[in-house]
Order: sequence, then C-alpha cells, then structure tokens
Amino acid sequence: MPSPAHTIIQISDCHLRKRPDDGPWNCTPDRSLQEVFAAVNLAQPDLIILTGDLSDDGSTEAYTRLKRLVDATGIEAHYLLGNHDHAERAQNVLGVQCHSTPTLLRLGDWRLIALNTTVGGHDHGIIDPDDMACIRQMLSAPLDHPVAIFLHHPPVLTGCAWLDEIGLANKDDFIRSIRGRPELRAVFFGHIHQTFESPDSSPAMFGCPSTAAQFLPRSDCFALADSQPGWRQIKLHSDGRFSTQVMRLEKR
Repeated sequence: MPSPAHTIIQISDCHLRKRPDDGPWNCTPDRSLQEVFAAVNLAQPDLIILTGDLSDDGSTEAYTRLKRLVDATGIEAHYLLGNHDHAERAQNVLGVQCHSTPTLLRLGDWRLIALNTTVGGHDHGIIDPDDMACIRQMLSAPLDHPVAIFLHHPPVLTGCAWLDEIGLANKDDFIRSIRGRPELRAVFFGHIHQTFESPDSSPAMFGCPSTAAQFLPRSDCFALADSQPGWRQIKLHSDGRFSTQVMRLEKR
C-alpha cells in the first residue's frame, strides 16, 4: 500500500514592515498573513517553506513577528531570503532554519533543495558559482529520490517584462545545471506575486502568489492585480508524483 502524500505549504513575499499597521501598496500584510496562517493551521501540512521577501524593510521587528506566527503552528519551517530582506537581521532572528547556502532537506521519500539567490542591494537574483557547483554536485549524486528545488527569484521568463528584468540573472546557467536530471521533478519560486505554472516543462516550474499585494500578470510595467493574498499547497507522493494548487483568502 503506498505511503500517504506529504504536504508542503509554500508562503512567499510577506513584506512585513517594522510597524504591524504599516504596509506597501496600500495593503495590510500582517493582517493577511495572520489569515493565511489560520488556513495553514487547518491544513496541518508536514512542512512550511517561506520563499523570500519575508520583510519589506528588513527590520528585526518584522522577522520577530513572522517567527512568532510560524512557531505558533508547531510545524517545521524553513526560510529563504529575497531582495527586500536583510540577511544578517533575518538570520539573527530566524536562526539555522534561514538558509543562505544550498541546503538539502528530507521529507519522506523526497529531497528538497533550498537555494539562496539574493544579491545585496539589488532586486535581481544570482546563484553564485560555488552554490551552482554545489547544486550540480547534489543532483549528480545517486539520490534515488525525487527532488524539488525552492528559491526566491524565478529561473524562467514569466511574461511580466518588468519582473523578468529582475529575475534570476544567471537563469540560463541554472537551467543548464539542472537539465537532464530525471529525479528533479519541479522548481518552486516566489518574487512575482502571482500564479505561474509550467507543468509540462522539464522540470516543471511554479510561481507563488504573495501573502500581501498581487502583481498583474503579463504586464510590461509595474501594476497591481485585484486578487486576494495567496499561497501554494504542494502534495508529494512517494512514487515521485506530485500535485500543487494555489490557495487564496476569500474576498470579504
């Protein structure tokens, strides 16, 4: 009898600020994130992965509130940083679960690779040469397990011209490094504040909405969308199959 699927919740682009009543784009990120976590608690996933832009201003206060909210779930969580984050402050608050180097995580029969793509002082992302070599080494080892990768910056063009300019700058090198690895099933990223799905690519590629404001898909310049805050649910099966869907808060 096959083992039950393991569930991951991907949360991205929380954009918390120093003051809980403050937020970018005329939104209230603290309030919407609390509502997201209320839904996550009901789902009782096995793992939470937060894929960057945890804070909008890189403040210690924002990371402290986030950690309190995550810890209250009692669910194992791992943090990646985005271009809005302050690495030192985030790691001081979030500890060893905040990953600045490629990290191999285990969940049942799956192996998950958490990557840091941030470049201090810049909106775009880069995987540095040492980290790229580490990724190749991880994928060349006989893992004998299905693999998924998590990172902040999109390693593919998303159809939003302004966002594609600040995606993963060395995405072509990254794709070359992971191409042809049959055990690699999917790549999950944040940064774009919208749903992106390319399930038929190899590997499959999935972008996550923000728990704060949403960006308008297929826009040439910055524009907000009238969409609710969201997150991504991922179910991993022991035979290498997976399913995923975007979940959103209900409109009031």
